[in-house]
Amino acid sequence: MIVSLYFQAVLITKTKIMKKVMLIIAILAIASQGKAQVYSDSLKTGKNIIKTDIAGLLLSTNYHLNASWEHLLSKKSSFEVGFYFYKPSDRIIFSQFNLSTDILYRRYFNKQNYQMKGFYLAPFMEFKWTHRHGYYDYEYDVYDRNPYRKIDYTFLNTGLQAGYQWIYKKKWTIDLYARAGINLYNNKPKPQNYYHSSKSVDILWNAGLKIGYKF
Repeated sequence: MIVSLYFQAVLITKTKIMKKVMLIIAILAIASQGKAQVYSDSLKTGKNIIKTDIAGLLLSTNYHLNASWEHLLSKKSSFEVGFYFYKPSDRIIFSQFNLSTDILYRRYFNKQNYQMKGFYLAPFMEFKWTHRHGYYDYEYDVYDRNPYRKIDYTFLNTGLQAGYQWIYKKKWTIDLYARAGINLYNNKPKPQNYYHSSKSVDILWNAGLKIGYKF
């Protein structure tokens, strides 16, 4: 009889343990499903944003075209690549146009995961190519018997961008930003009256307002 009571006690104990284990498993499964649902619901609004700098189009005096693509990487980070074409309209004697591309890694500081919204910081790298051709470049005071020039310049810049991105109706985005950086390399000659013994560092900065579509 003692043995029988012992086995009954063991069986009751194991049953209680199994119930607790099953309860814990059920709670973890529900929590995991809820978390997965939050992730799924967030990604239903899209992992990509196509945008354009509306400020550059409306306020610039240059012929200006640009587009960029932002892609979600993790809960609070994304990758962005942009392409830009602009042609100054105030060059009368010679023609010029510029092509550039930049790459950014964005880090968002918000409480909402997988949303690509709120305040962010983004280190960037920019490559720019400038083409000029014409008969006179007043910036460098070039005079000779055959003053026609056809020159290409390349630039490599790096820096930090800070901004805030809003999302409206889960589809439309507004990205207000400012950036500052330095020029790492360029092969553009200095004006003849601007030679110094030490090389100066070019400080770059600009700001913009991008309108985008999230999908």
